[in-house]
Amino acid sequence: MMRGFLRCFALLSLGQHAAFAAASVGTVAEMNRQIAMTRAVREIALSPDGRTVVSVITDTTTAGGHGHLWTLSKSATPEQITGTGDERGAEDSGPAWTPDGETILYRRRTGDTSAIHRINVGSGRVDTLALSREGTAVAGGWGAHPAGKPVVARGFAMGPAAALAIWAADGSDAAEREARKEDQHLFEQGEQVRLYVVDDSGVQEIALPDNVRSVTWGRDGRQLLVVTEPASDDLGALNRLWLIEKDKAPREIKGTAENVLAVSWLADGRIAYFARCSRDAPIVCSDLFVQTLDGSKPRNLTDSIDGSLMLEGSAMTGPIVTASGDLVVTVARHFNQQVARIRPADGHIAWIDSLPAVVKAVTTNTRQTGFALLAADKGGVASVQLADARLRTSVRLSTPELQPAEWKPLQARRLEWLSDNHAIDGLLYLPPGAMADQRVPLVVNVHGGPAGRFEDSDLPLVRLLLEAGWSVLQVNPRGSFGYGIEFLASLKDDLGGVDYRDIMTGVDAALAQAPIDGERLALVGYSYGATIVSFAVGRTDRFKALVAVAPVVNQISEYGTEGSSWYDRWYFGKPWERFEAAWRQSPLAGVANARTPLLLFHGESDTVNPLGQSLELYRALRQEGAAVELMLFPRETHREIGQNFYGYPSIEPHHGVALRERMLGFLRDAFSGRPYAGLTIGDRR
Repeated sequence: MMRGFLRCFALLSLGQHAAFAAASVGTVAEMNRQIAMTRAVREIALSPDGRTVVSVITDTTTAGGHGHLWTLSKSATPEQITGTGDERGAEDSGPAWTPDGETILYRRRTGDTSAIHRINVGSGRVDTLALSREGTAVAGGWGAHPAGKPVVARGFAMGPAAALAIWAADGSDAAEREARKEDQHLFEQGEQVRLYVVDDSGVQEIALPDNVRSVTWGRDGRQLLVVTEPASDDLGALNRLWLIEKDKAPREIKGTAENVLAVSWLADGRIAYFARCSRDAPIVCSDLFVQTLDGSKPRNLTDSIDGSLMLEGSAMTGPIVTASGDLVVTVARHFNQQVARIRPADGHIAWIDSLPAVVKAVTTNTRQTGFALLAADKGGVASVQLADARLRTSVRLSTPELQPAEWKPLQARRLEWLSDNHAIDGLLYLPPGAMADQRVPLVVNVHGGPAGRFEDSDLPLVRLLLEAGWSVLQVNPRGSFGYGIEFLASLKDDLGGVDYRDIMTGVDAALAQAPIDGERLALVGYSYGATIVSFAVGRTDRFKALVAVAPVVNQISEYGTEGSSWYDRWYFGKPWERFEAAWRQSPLAGVANARTPLLLFHGESDTVNPLGQSLELYRALRQEGAAVELMLFPRETHREIGQNFYGYPSIEPHHGVALRERMLGFLRDAFSGRPYAGLTIGDRR
């Protein structure tokens, strides 16, 4: 995978005769508004006859940004079947077809409530599966109105006939307790996700000791495989696998690989499942295992795979088992994402090269009459496609307009360079008309994670920066997903180390190979990308401007206040045991050397990288006399502010436009040599 020499893959030829000129402010502002008019495709499910795909497609940001169900096929116009009229404020997800192809089940979330619904495709009639719990008693059914507190559905799995397995949290009485001023509660003891089976005989709860994460039915409908997880991961990845058989107590399957995520049955009675990688790597690293249910040693099929396994639906479902017995998975490989067939007998991998270069998800139906793909076309535009039963060819289906028709496909140069004798690659985007004798500014965009990645697909943020007349570089430094385990594990005890060097050497590679103005550089990033930006604050004055969206700047304080610390622990350990290591990997440690203006954005409801992180950095920079501005966004979670930064559909109709507008003005002033009026500068005392 790694090559020991420097080379550039040029996928984009520079226009030799077009004159370059930066776009007008008005044109860029219009592009910023157009971004709020885009949609996203999130999930797909294939009908039993293989002819129709039901997909979750979001509204535009201006229309609320919620996901709803659409049916897509070769022969019919795309049709929205949920989320019309009074349903517009709801969020629909997880569609699944009934075996007869007449009905689609899905989960609908409205505010703090969530329930399973079904819609008849022909008539459009919608029914709700109402379940409620009062003490230990549970009741309900389709169209029922049971007494008690409604449960909050988290997911479902269809079994034989009309049977359903549903995992759901207890309904909350927080509002009632708040009204009585009796809303005190114990930390991390507020929610339990229980398992219910609903069939013609009624509703039955199956008691398990932990929260339910995923459920898989056996082929005959007499068995269930259930993955449970603890309420908190503070003590480690402690997922467990259970076998449930009719009229028997749940039995834990011992001897599985660590942290099982989701399971599939093989025809011979064995199981295949995703679980944490066998080798030392961040917890987001997963391998594919097979084993028997008698506790035999699991066999790892992907320990040396060239890439990283992508898990469908956050690993709520196991790998696809084909009629021939092969396992179908998607694998991130550099900037692409491929489908692979894996043979359980010996782990042989066959790459399917005839499909699009970026396949985000693949699914099939029970009879495997075909496959549905969520992919990216050439240039990165999202698409839903139908593939034949052998995954040899695929055809794009018509969708509602996902982005303005006048937008042209993005094209990128692939750059490759050496950093510490390791081959690193990046995607370089140049504005139309860029020429060697007219050098343009460069905005370096750093991905989150750190175990994230950029892929060769459309990103509205890149379009916006190109519209402003600037080039964009997106790097997958060491620690990124999609390059194998050794590459992914490179950042252990070295956050802000080799990855920072890989990005800086990438800037040098871009300057050497493209018409870029080395005096007009900016560094921007979200989440861990913002952490890298925050490292740059105290390390270099090479950039004219820095933009950080929801960073971590103090590993010690963030570890104790974030929603989950297990992910971070792999990288630098427990900070009270390794204080110096945690501080060394904290950008706040270097702020005394800050010189470059920094623009900070943070969501006030962020529990992943809590707001206190940006507050710490803002106050430190002010007291060090550095130029800094912090803009806060009420109600926004970590995910939501990331959606707004990148330009994806959002449920906040104005925040994304405002964030990007502020950032554009900041970068424009920096590249023009003007001080940004919004920045505050402290004094050194």
